[in-house]
Amino acid sequence: MLLHRLFLTVTPTVDGDVLSVLAHDGRRLDVWTDGVVSDLVTEFDPAAVWLFGSVARGDDDGDIDLLLVLDSYEPRDAIELAIRAFTASTSSAPFDVSFTDPDRYANRSRIPGTIERATVLDGRCLYRRG
Repeated sequence: MLLHRLFLTVTPTVDGDVLSVLAHDGRRLDVWTDGVVSDLVTEFDPAAVWLFGSVARGDDDGDIDLLLVLDSYEPRDAIELAIRAFTASTSSAPFDVSFTDPDRYANRSRIPGTIERATVLDGRCLYRRG
């Protein structure tokens, strides 16, 4: 199933405001990251997997954002690859996956507003082949 359910844990603060922390099954999203990455590495054998976005910054207020660096990648295949990724994952944690290849990564990592640039600014490489 391609749908991932999100559960919102809401904690009231002293002044009555509500502090919301997005979690899944009562656990922070960063707890789920290793399992998702492991499933994707098994399915795709990527050159690298980058974590970026809210979980990488420690905010944990969204989904797990991952960039897979594949040996070769054509943007026209993005939807098919995303379906493979969501199907391969055994985790029910919410995640978003994007794809690139080494040449695109090298070129686009210098361009503001790209996912590749986001990994340079606030991302962490969670997996590197060999």
